[in-house]
Amino acid sequence: KTIAFLGRVNYNFDNTYYITASLRYEGNTKFGANNKWGMFPAVSAAWRLNKLASLTNSKTINDLKLRASYGETGRSGFPRYTSLSRYTGYGRYLNDAGQWIQVYGPANNYNANLQWEKAIAYNVGVDFALFNNRLSGSIDWFTRKSTDLLSNYDVPVGSYVQEQIFVNVGNTISRGFELTVNWDAVKGKDFRYTASFIGSYAKSKLGSW
Repeated sequence: KTIAFLGRVNYNFDNTYYITASLRYEGNTKFGANNKWGMFPAVSAAWRLNKLASLTNSKTINDLKLRASYGETGRSGFPRYTSLSRYTGYGRYLNDAGQWIQVYGPANNYNANLQWEKAIAYNVGVDFALFNNRLSGSIDWFTRKSTDLLSNYDVPVGSYVQEQIFVNVGNTISRGFELTVNWDAVKGKDFRYTASFIGSYAKSKLGSW
């Protein structure tokens, strides 16, 4: 089961400065007894530069906005009861009375410390509209990091019952940019032709536990 509490604040000053902040407090029964709850904040801000006095009457720049954001989200996409001690069938065995009986044993290594996997994103971007809105688009530079990745990890049998345990292990980080450009090449009364270009580049790295 999942339960979440969300609070958000929006601020807009003269359609020029924008701020949004939110906080999500979320719990999920899948996680270990010690870490069922996670806190996920986010904040973003924007500044519409075309509102500056020097750009207000510009015939070239119709809209120009600078953006920045930071946010965290949580992942809980794995089977239920993974953090708990479970039992499974170990086949049938013949007892001293000559009867075949079903035998059960541990199905997994439980993990009371299993916690949320977090995805953290930083983003800086620019939105633009030029030449009577005929050329528009956006450019974004981003860094995305995932921490406490949820995955199976090999462990020694003896210290543990099974060969693997489901834990928070490792991290990943990606950096890159995304570009979107739209051009109204033909903008007539009865015919309109728009060309769009979308491109992106990212470099990722996998970390260890």
